[in-house]
Amino acid sequence: MPMIPLPSIADLGIPGQRPASFVVTRRVWRADRFGNRLEQIGGDSPVNGTISYSEDTDVAYQCTLSVADPDALRPLRDYLIPEITLTDPAGLSVTATRGHYLLLEPTTSLASGTYTGAFEGKDITYWLTVSAVGAVTWPAGTDTGQAARDLVLSRGYNPRQVRIPNTGVLLAQDTTPAPGTVTSKVLAETLLGPSGWYAPQLSLADNAIFTEPFIDWSTVTPRKTYTTADGIELIPPIEGEPERGSVRNRVIVRNIRHSETEPDIWAEARITNPAHPLYVDPQRPDSVMELAEVIDDPNVMDVALATARAESVLSVRASSLKKLRVRHLVDLYTGGRDAIGLDARYGANLVHSGTWRRRAWTIDLKGLVATQTSEFVRVEPWR
Repeated sequence: MPMIPLPSIADLGIPGQRPASFVVTRRVWRADRFGNRLEQIGGDSPVNGTISYSEDTDVAYQCTLSVADPDALRPLRDYLIPEITLTDPAGLSVTATRGHYLLLEPTTSLASGTYTGAFEGKDITYWLTVSAVGAVTWPAGTDTGQAARDLVLSRGYNPRQVRIPNTGVLLAQDTTPAPGTVTSKVLAETLLGPSGWYAPQLSLADNAIFTEPFIDWSTVTPRKTYTTADGIELIPPIEGEPERGSVRNRVIVRNIRHSETEPDIWAEARITNPAHPLYVDPQRPDSVMELAEVIDDPNVMDVALATARAESVLSVRASSLKKLRVRHLVDLYTGGRDAIGLDARYGANLVHSGTWRRRAWTIDLKGLVATQTSEFVRVEPWR
């Protein structure tokens, strides 16, 4: 994901200063669907809400906002752009926006002379999950990135809101999705996923819809390291919990064509690193057994793309053994698909180290302390 052009957080702060020493300013702007700011909500009064990310939801970024006059905002027409500024005791500050959100219908409460509302917001990719394609055909030879870009633009976005490059993968045949298929499904399962690219997601760097090739997390270098050494970045307690359901040591991607003229496409990835805790060693009585996942994808058209997808999925499934919930100083570079190093110690003992993938995070828009809660899973090299 592109980096927000900000000073390093390492430069923001005096050694030994705790998060409470930082001044955090939060602003929320009412905006239109193209991202033009219209007015600041609540003026300089404190705002109450959250901003969150999860890789497990159809719309990755969401926000909540509580307001005193819910009728002043228009659901499904108004948008929010949250903005956070961190200032250290020396006066150095850094500001970043944290997304672009469509406001949905609020819950309201009228009691004791007060009328309040609580809004939920979905990032602007929401429209891709609630719209459907019509009669469209992409000719053989069309770059799948170009087709995806044209499809997203046809949903009504401004060109500067769409940053989907060509993938270099060409459609092998004329491609016509069934009319009425949800737009996000066509993007993920017909165009980008089979090409080895992620489904479109919002970029917090510029509030544009973007995509990128599948990542093998075992090869990723951490963007930075959070440490407990000075009490600034990692704030105890650091809580660990198991992640049982998604652990795998073998992934198969296949396209079973049921055709006499076209061969089936099949590829797999399996853990080959003997040091990995999920490595299968038939000679060892204490070895784990096979934990396989099979992905049927009728849109995968060659073995190379099937292999790339299998390796990307395995790099996630093989790195789900250890999960931590961590509270830390707000990281204004945080987005989706983020890799972080951890240096968490108990006295002189190193307890949590290595590379960790951030699965989810939440920033609270109220209070004076500039902290964020993140969920990490440890990246385990699988080959």
